[in-house]
Amino acid sequence: MEKYSRTCRLILMADSLTKIIEPLRSRCNLVRVPSPSEKEICAVLQKVSKKEGFELPDQFAVKVTRACSKNLRRGLLQLQSSKMDNYPFAEDQPVSRADWELVCIDIASLLMREQSNKRLLLVRTRFYELLTHAIPADAIFEVRSVSYAAQ
Repeated sequence: MEKYSRTCRLILMADSLTKIIEPLRSRCNLVRVPSPSEKEICAVLQKVSKKEGFELPDQFAVKVTRACSKNLRRGLLQLQSSKMDNYPFAEDQPVSRADWELVCIDIASLLMREQSNKRLLLVRTRFYELLTHAIPADAIFEVRSVSYAAQ
């Protein structure tokens, strides 16, 4: 690695420093970028809606911002899904979730309804489907914990 350090530059992105092995960490210049604030996410959603040519009420922008857990990419996807589901936006309209998030919530409710070997095999199959579609395991468990917190 040191041999090519003058000609080669790499950018690594991680949610946590502990996920980067120590030899790489010691050779890197670490830059922490904080998550955007709710106000910044609302501003981006408003700007995108204006550029796309549709009206985004402030109350719905706040709903999307709270639902995306400070993840701008997720917020933009939820805005797009919500627009596809129901536009113009209604005040009582729920924020749309990604399909894989709905599958995660369904898995948890399946487990809560019945604890049996048959149900466990069904849940395992659904977990494998999520993992084969490149949904990280920590994201799967995060979705369920966020939906429990909301209840």
